[in-house]
Amino acid sequence: MLEEAQGEPRHFVFLDTTPLTHFARIGELDRLGEWLPGSYTAAYVMEHEILDWVKDYPHNRLVGEVKWLEAIPADTAVDAKLIADLSIRFPDRATKNIGELHVIALAKRFGGTAIIEDQQARKAARSDDAKVKSTYMVSMIGAAATCGLISENEAWDIQKRLEIGRERSVIRSTDRREFREMVGFMKELL
Repeated sequence: MLEEAQGEPRHFVFLDTTPLTHFARIGELDRLGEWLPGSYTAAYVMEHEILDWVKDYPHNRLVGEVKWLEAIPADTAVDAKLIADLSIRFPDRATKNIGELHVIALAKRFGGTAIIEDQQARKAARSDDAKVKSTYMVSMIGAAATCGLISENEAWDIQKRLEIGRERSVIRSTDRREFREMVGFMKELL
C-alpha cells in the first residue's frame, strides 16, 4: 500500500488512462512497468476509464492484471476539494477529465509526478491550486532513451506506434527530427 511506502525515499508516479491503455494496445505495458515499477493510478481511472471499456478495447484487461501498478482512491476531503477546485477549468467537457483530476489529486497528496496527455489537465496540474509536476508520454519515452533504458531507435519506434491513429502528441509519429532533438536536449541536461 502507498502509505506504507511513504517512509522510503522515492518518487511516486501516477499514470492516467492514456499511457496505460496505449502502452497495452501496442504490447509494451511490461516495458512501462520496467521503467516505472511500483507506479500508481487512480481507482477511478482503473474502474471507469480502463476496465469499464474492456468490451470495446480488449487490451485494457491487461492493465488491470499488471503487478507493478496499484490503483488507489482519491478519496480524502483534500482530494475532493482539489478535484472540485480544478474541475471549473473544464466547463465544456464536464466528465471527460475526471480521471486526470483524480490523478492530479493523488500526485499532489503524495508529492509525485502525473503522466497525463491532456494539455488542459497539465495546465490544471501546474496551477497554483495543485502545483503538481506532470509530463507527457513522449517525454517519458525520451527520458527512458536518455537514461539508457532503451536505445533512441527503440524509443522512436514506441513513439510512432503509440501515435498510430492518434496523432495528438506534442511530437507526432512523423516528427523524428523533433524527437531526436528532445532526446539530445535531455542528454545535455544530464
